[in-house]
Amino acid sequence: MTMDVVKQVEHWWHSAEEEMEFVEFARHWRHTRQALFHTHLAVELALKAAVCKATEDVPPKTQDLINLVDLSKIPISNNKDDSWVV
Repeated sequence: MTMDVVKQVEHWWHSAEEEMEFVEFARHWRHTRQALFHTHLAVELALKAAVCKATEDVPPKTQDLINLVDLSKIPISNNKDDSWVV
């Protein structure tokens, strides 16, 4: 079975965008807890798009963001001088 990587990446990315649309709605109505939950979900879905692109395979069924970052091969600095606060 061959996988269409481009379609898979688009699927995961579009899903992340949909979650962020809901986040804006929830924030508007001051539903902070729901906004935070759906933000986490959007990050997870965006990372799954990155994993799919990096591995050319379906991402694992996990919500472990650290694992997904590792699989995505996105460079993350461990230097505390590179950290930032919102």
